Amino acid sequence: MSKFILAFLTGVALISYVAIFSPPRAKPEYRFLLPPKHMKYFTLGYAENVADGMWIRVIQDLDVCELTKNRRDEYTPGPIVNAQCRLGWVYSMLDAITELSPKFYPPYLNGALMLTVIVNDDEGSGRIFEKGIARYPNDWRLNYYAAYLYISSLNNLDRAAELLVQAGKNGAPQWVHSLAARIYTESGQALLAKSVLESVLASEVDERYGQRIRDRLEVVNQVLKGTREKAVLPHEQTPAQ
Repeated sequence: MSKFILAFLTGVALISYVAIFSPPRAKPEYRFLLPPKHMKYFTLGYAENVADGMWIRVIQDLDVCELTKNRRDEYTPGPIVNAQCRLGWVYSMLDAITELSPKFYPPYLNGALMLTVIVNDDEGSGRIFEKGIARYPNDWRLNYYAAYLYISSLNNLDRAAELLVQAGKNGAPQWVHSLAARIYTESGQALLAKSVLESVLASEVDERYGQRIRDRLEVVNQVLKGTREKAVLPHEQTPAQ
């Protein structure tokens, strides 16, 4: 019995020594796991519940930007510091959420805005916006904010103009038609700009924007006649010194 007690006390002493004098172990690296592909087939009928949980999860770490090194799972998570992310963890989560719950509106609008404004993932933002527009083609906010993304970051003026026209048809302020026409004109599609403006003027136009639209149409006509090279609205002209 005494040998058993002695062995037990020796073991306790060794464990205590190791616990006290051993150098602290580094904490395991915290990784943001990407959602598996085709996960919608494994939700057992609770896809929308899973999507809700993932949405709550992703809004807790909207400032995460993976700085990929070699493989996709080798990154340093943390706040963004002038980093340009591309199709990272936040995008992957939003993409999975919209696959699990295609009618869930906030990820399309708020999520896409988060991607471009917070995460600097412009490509991911464009993809989520396009998924939302495919699901809600007549939602003017989706069209309008997506147009802004295409103008400011993705440098696709033709797509931006299309989205602005669609937004204007579905409740956006009518000045978006003038902006769309300006984009068309400056990208060499003056005839298309002319048709957009004329179709707007043929409908009921709020007089607050009517004069601006007529001014823009006059500029477009001058471009088509070759008397003006650059589209500038009359109220945008620089005053004479």
